[in-house]
Amino acid sequence: IGTCYLKKEEFEKAEEWLSKALEINPDDYTTLINMGIYYLNLEKEEKAKEMFERARNNAVNNNHHEKVEEWLEKIGE
Repeated sequence: IGTCYLKKEEFEKAEEWLSKALEINPDDYTTLINMGIYYLNLEKEEKAKEMFERARNNAVNNNHHEKVEEWLEKIGE
């Protein structure tokens, strides 16, 4: 649900649902990536970086790891 709101740029609702998802599973790769994207949309690069780094730590395969690196490059890390 949070991802849908994120895509619709309804950031307040996206944050609410993504936060709930992280409460249930704080290491979920996809939710961490989406939360990072949420923070990038709000120009909160440090929080975005934190989410992307957490996602990198939970990447289950090379494709996931490469995707995280792409996002980190976007914010200059």
